[in-house]
Order: sequence, then structure tokens, then C-alpha cells
Amino acid sequence: MTVYSPITVGEALECLSGGAIPMAGGTDLSLRLRSSEKRPDLVLLDRIESMKWISLRGDYLALGACATWQRVIDSPLIADEVPLLAMVAFSVGGPALRHMGTVGGNICTASPGADGLCSLWALGAEVCIRSVDSARSLSIDDFILGPGKTALEPGELLTEILVPLSPGWRPFFRKDGLRRAMAISVGSCAAIWKPSEDGGSVEEIRMVLGSMGPVPVRSLSAETAMAGASLSDEGLFRSAGDMLSSEVKPIDDIRASRAYRVELARNYPMIFRSSAVVADV
Repeated sequence: MTVYSPITVGEALECLSGGAIPMAGGTDLSLRLRSSEKRPDLVLLDRIESMKWISLRGDYLALGACATWQRVIDSPLIADEVPLLAMVAFSVGGPALRHMGTVGGNICTASPGADGLCSLWALGAEVCIRSVDSARSLSIDDFILGPGKTALEPGELLTEILVPLSPGWRPFFRKDGLRRAMAISVGSCAAIWKPSEDGGSVEEIRMVLGSMGPVPVRSLSAETAMAGASLSDEGLFRSAGDMLSSEVKPIDDIRASRAYRVELARNYPMIFRSSAVVADV
């Protein structure tokens, strides 16, 4: 096994073109390698400073794929411009993991329960992909194909995430697990929503659920039901919950049953409503 440690994206891409695989924080990949008989060549990305930057680029926040979750937490720019991502970052593992784990790694692991994935999905993020001789971008919902599966081709590297700015929209995030921290989610819900001028109703909303199917679940019908709804109208949010519960496709596993997750999905619009009412008081 050969381990490469490039300092530029170009050097990393040259190494990847020879069949090596990338490794950022390694919080997930190192566990998989430990339990595998294969010993592939590795390209360590931790020395590539250009993949750690966080900056504004027009109407987008540009986030290097090797930015750690701790860097997200520490960024005043993210707190001001994309507060949903800052909220989610605090739910990722514990301090040690947040200092190692990266946003790009969280995406490429493509776990249905990945903390960052449903929030970036709700934010309408795009991923930027490069190889030695090409560059392309995909919406995150086109990039994630299934559990552990992405649209990355051999020799390609996710280098950057672009998050559209949503001025005037508010964040909501809820993670449910078997304990309050250091837990893989049983279910999660990330949303951004635009309140009416008087703050009493939902003008628009994007809501995405995690751990509720092979990929994050976004229900356009539930969003349509909530759009224009008064926060005092419980019935509309209960109806949206019924729509969500009919569209999710969770599984039974060691953390929760399918039936429990379906009920959790049904409750998320009402939990969102309660949070929005309290925030407006």
C-alpha cells in the first residue's frame, strides 16, 4: 500500500488517476479499511489548504470539501449566512470527531443517517467534482445515488460544495437518536423556511428527512401543504405529517423499527411548527 500526501488539488488528482482512493478525515474510511482485507493506495487530503476554505462567491457560500465540522462551527460567515449548517455541525459526533471529520467526507460516505446530508439537501447545495481532465457540478440530490453510493467516477474528487444563500429564511434542525450526543440518528429533519412579514405563517419551506430511506427524503407535497400555512393552524401541519409518513421508506435496524421511524416522520412538521411558534414569541 502506498500513501500519497499531496499539497495541491492537481497533485491529488494525478495520484487518483492511478487508482488510489482519497482520504480526508478518515473517520469512516479508516474503520472500513480496518475490517477489509484490501489495502488500496491512499491519497491523504489533509495538507491541501485550498480544499479547506470557506468564502462567499456571488450568491453562494463556497465550502472546501476538506473543511472540518469544527471549522464550520468556528466560521462567523457560516453562522451569519447559512445558520442551518452551523446548527447541524454541533450534532456531528463529539469534539474529536468534529476536528477530524470533513463536510465532503460526510457527503461521500452517503450514509442515510449522515448529519450533514439532509441539511445540504434542504439548502439546495451543489457539489463540484474534478478529475485530471474534466470538471463538473451536480446538485446534491443527483450526486447521492443510494447508501454508500455516489456519482463519483474513478479518478474523480469532490473538491467543493456550493450552498445558495437564502436571505430572510430561517433554519430548523432536529436530530433524534438513542442518546443526546455521539449517536447515529434514528431520524432527523432539516429545513429552511421563509416566514410571512408578520411572522405568523410559513411563506415557503424546504424540508428534508434523514434516516428515512436509502437517500434523504424531500416531500414536495408536504412542502406545498405547509406553504402559506398559519402557524396557528395545527391541522395543516398534521396533514403535512401524514403526507411525509406515506412517502418515507425507512428500515428496521438495531436503532429503531420501521414503524417508529414512520411515526417520527409524521411528527416532524408539528415539531417544526412548535419550534417556529416559540422562535417568533
